[in-house]
Amino acid sequence: MVASLGYASQDLLQALTQIDNRLKGIEQGMRMNVAQKCNMRIVNQNRRLQLPDQFRALQKTVSATVAPSPYIITLCSQNPGYGRDKALPLTNVLDAAGRHAQFPPNGVASATGSIPPQFDPRVEAYGHLDILKMIVFYDDNFGIVAQDDLVERMLKFRAFLADF
Repeated sequence: MVASLGYASQDLLQALTQIDNRLKGIEQGMRMNVAQKCNMRIVNQNRRLQLPDQFRALQKTVSATVAPSPYIITLCSQNPGYGRDKALPLTNVLDAAGRHAQFPPNGVASATGSIPPQFDPRVEAYGHLDILKMIVFYDDNFGIVAQDDLVERMLKFRAFLADF
């Protein structure tokens, strides 16, 4: 009888753990949906802007902390991580010391619903480093390739903010 109670408590603990994991997935999905809904409004506003108008930052819609639910459809191209690996191939505009200082390998992915702390709404004022920081935050290279000059990089980042 005592042995069967041990199995029952293990089964109960396992069931509670599964329920907790599902609830975390649902919570993450809800945060993603709220961020995506906000982003749709922001994109509609950003789409109508003309330079030198000020853009609004998109919220991070995915996070590396909880795997997204397979039942949640993501509407934008953001990735769940710290985008150092996407930024490094594009750092041909920085020296080696600048690359390591700006993009440490132990960086942390941003939380769902957050916006880049260093976001400047005047996209036309961005330099190479500013755009690289946005790549790291959103974990998305915005279609930028190493050969792109600063103007092309700005245009691609601007397209991300207005079209994702």
